[in-house]
Amino acid sequence: MKFDARSYESILKGDTMENDPISFPEPSTTEEQCDYTLGVYMRCWGELEITQQLLFAKLLETDITSASIVFSALDQRKLRDVSLQLGKTRLQQKHYNDLEKLIKRCANAATKRNRIVHGFWQLKLVMGPSPNPKPLMAQSAHWERIYNPLDRDELYALRSGKDKSVVEKYCFTPERLIDFAKDVRLLANEVGKFAKEIVLLPVSIPRPIDL
Repeated sequence: MKFDARSYESILKGDTMENDPISFPEPSTTEEQCDYTLGVYMRCWGELEITQQLLFAKLLETDITSASIVFSALDQRKLRDVSLQLGKTRLQQKHYNDLEKLIKRCANAATKRNRIVHGFWQLKLVMGPSPNPKPLMAQSAHWERIYNPLDRDELYALRSGKDKSVVEKYCFTPERLIDFAKDVRLLANEVGKFAKEIVLLPVSIPRPIDL
């Protein structure tokens, strides 16, 4: 296989000169396998959204159809905020603390989900030690799903691969997608279990206080 490679630095600088073509072996993961892992992740994410709707319906003390209408009309951040406020008025303190932890985990999962969904598949080539003989031949090739951060410093850190924490935030291999899918399914099960088990306190209506 052939790949006309140009350094990312030269692309950012507007350089249109192409480097020498690079040959590389078959990628360790096929494009079909990449699509499969992304599909598995999205299936599990759908399960999490369903259980979040069930929890939202429980906190609203309404039917799932009505709750789904509100759920679909609001963005995820507002839904989490509303759920917390409902929990503050209708749950015992212990259950509210548990709700806070679940909502935080859902927020973190949503951030990761957005980066995965809005990312793109990119073939990463691993070259041998310099100087590389010509014609250029990569040692290995594998697919990664990349999300380009808006921050310029993080973008360069991601492309250089020198900052592991940045790579972890924005670079997703097929293997990591499967691990994330398992995490999301586990979270979905916990949210669903919590929604089923919690007992709502009676509605407390604020009243004027006699001075």
